Amino acid sequence: MKPNSKYIIFTGFDGTISNGDVCDNFFSEYSDYTKVNELYNEMLNHKITATDFWNKSFELLVNINPNNLNDFVSKQSIDGSFVKFDSFCKENNIPLIILSDGMSFYIKQILEKYKILLPYYSNNCEIINNRLIPNFPFTDSDCTSCANCKRDHMLTKSSDDQIIILIGNGKSDMCPAHYADIVFAKDDLLKYCESKNITYYSFQSFSDIENQMKNIITRKPKHRQTALHARRDVFISE
Repeated sequence: MKPNSKYIIFTGFDGTISNGDVCDNFFSEYSDYTKVNELYNEMLNHKITATDFWNKSFELLVNINPNNLNDFVSKQSIDGSFVKFDSFCKENNIPLIILSDGMSFYIKQILEKYKILLPYYSNNCEIINNRLIPNFPFTDSDCTSCANCKRDHMLTKSSDDQIIILIGNGKSDMCPAHYADIVFAKDDLLKYCESKNITYYSFQSFSDIENQMKNIITRKPKHRQTALHARRDVFISE
């Protein structure tokens, strides 16, 4: 089917599609989570970059091998209404793309578990000498707060006439929220949108989003002007 040129949806993964933050669960189980949390706070306070946070956090991991990685990921679950939402997007020819500042090893396995065929862009990692080593194919030299720049994906994978829709819940969704025409937010992203006067729809599940999307499609909204200007400014500055 030909994609609907009117809308394109970008969604986060951890805590948005997944039930809970998979990365948090992972570090809680296989590392000194107190130290990981200290590193996270250093990143929030701009003392270290996002890639520094990941590299230092992965150095704290112990007893990692393919078997326990698979066992861990197999226990993770997703929002029960996401599969139906994916079908809704396909039925309406709306592209749905996953953007995550998490890691591909669990995203890939979880999507396969639920037989979800969607494009996703995330950080990667591999086991080398019994250590899990992260790598970052989508960094942006001008952005140190995320290892995988969601804003760049949104701008390069959408066309000028498309309404850009962002679905998210956390820190890595805050920057791209400024560039989206429509934002679905919960948790920390919701609080951020309120503090920055970014219009948003709150949600608890993808069922909420599907219901709202039906109304949005009927209304045929226009671009959010502040987001449109922000997107243009990025391209002008390059």
